[in-house]
Amino acid sequence: MTQDEWLETPAADAITNLLAVLMGTLASGMGGAIGGILTKVGTSFLTYLMDEGKAERGDTGPDDKLTQKLRQQLDPDREDPRRYGLIIVAIWSAFESSFDDFVKALIVERPETLRDKDISRIKVPITQLFADGEDKAEVVLDGIKDAVGKGAGVSRCEAILKYLDLSGPVPQEIKDQVYHCQMIRHVWAHRAGVADPQFVQKAKRLGFSEGDLVAVDTQQLIDSLSAVVFYAMIIMNRHRQLHALEPVTGILDSNEKASGTMREAFHNLYVTADSDQIRQK
Repeated sequence: MTQDEWLETPAADAITNLLAVLMGTLASGMGGAIGGILTKVGTSFLTYLMDEGKAERGDTGPDDKLTQKLRQQLDPDREDPRRYGLIIVAIWSAFESSFDDFVKALIVERPETLRDKDISRIKVPITQLFADGEDKAEVVLDGIKDAVGKGAGVSRCEAILKYLDLSGPVPQEIKDQVYHCQMIRHVWAHRAGVADPQFVQKAKRLGFSEGDLVAVDTQQLIDSLSAVVFYAMIIMNRHRQLHALEPVTGILDSNEKASGTMREAFHNLYVTADSDQIRQK
């Protein structure tokens, strides 16, 4: 298969679309001038709605309490943490969607990989047995997810890919950052960025306590984004290998802010006994 032919496959289309989104985010996601202006406008508007004296006296009704809560969310001190937290929400949503598209494409492309798997827990409605390839693939993917059960980060993705014979090694440095990315996504998507007991327990290494604002600084944002890019490249390269194509390894090499430890671990996956130099594309 040629490079152009590979790019036309649905699996390649799913993962390269994701990389395009992630790289665009890495290039432009740091700018916050517009976000800063909106924050200040929102703060002024809520100040207009709420009488400061009433708040100090505790003389507040349901509407005032709601205004207080919204006002806290528009605190200028939260500006960068919120913007970066919401970028991570977007990053993870894009990854989950593209990963599902990638796996469904694999199910259509390589259905034979499921023949020797224990799929007794995968339940397919009888009507779906006669569905088109993509619709049937979605039902099969849902069944695989049920069989895999709960999990997080790379571990769950790899358990799903194992059904399609496309799992493999992933450096721990990348696993850790992908996991942290997902945990930060959850706390910003569901808790407005405030650490709850579940987040504190599941993300101990991040060092937050219950009630803390999970502040996402620039380096954490870059690390999270870089980790998702590296992992997307890993599963993309596994698919390329199926079609006798060389791995793509040089996408983040020009970005000095991307974690050198993760980059080195990623490159080490493609160093062979015969070569000290990775051929980069």
